[in-house]
Amino acid sequence: MQYTFVSASFLPILISKPIRNAPNFATALQPVATERRAGVLLREGLIAFALLLTFNAQVTSA
Repeated sequence: MQYTFVSASFLPILISKPIRNAPNFATALQPVATERRAGVLLREGLIAFALLLTFNAQVTSA
């Protein structure tokens, strides 16, 4: 993948967006049972971390 403006902009947005979207995410989790929320948060965190590693690997190999 070629290192472009879009890929360079996506990583900082990916990192900073969860902090600003925490209230929205908490609201979205209200219908989810309390005992499942920790699992949902862990899963979403792992997905975001995997994306972060993928973009980092692609940028450093370019």
